[in-house]
Amino acid sequence: MNNAKRILFTISGILSILGILLWLSIGIVFVALANNAEFVERLADESSSGTSAEFFQVYFTSLGVMFIVFAVMCVINTIMCFKGRNSDSKKVMILNIVFGVLSSIGLNILAAIFGLIARNKKPKETTE
Repeated sequence: MNNAKRILFTISGILSILGILLWLSIGIVFVALANNAEFVERLADESSSGTSAEFFQVYFTSLGVMFIVFAVMCVINTIMCFKGRNSDSKKVMILNIVFGVLSSIGLNILAAIFGLIARNKKPKETTE
């Protein structure tokens, strides 16, 4: 169980690093779109509902901030993954489950569950 936990935490940490790059780049694109006045004005002019340019700026900025927050969750998840590889603490495993959910990395949740099971599993006593 401990070997499976270590492998899953390593894979989860790598996925979290990729998640950081993905979410951060998407967030930067949305913030850049919100600051592009020509794009926002053209989008507002072409909308059939008469939506204002300010709405699109707020919308794209909100999406950008949301994706940057996802990137921050992945940073915390990466730290927790590599901390959880060598830890048998129940608190660390529970935090790994929480940040696995917040950063949408399912392997982190599975690794933490394996860690909790391995922590509670007692070695069999042999009778001679």
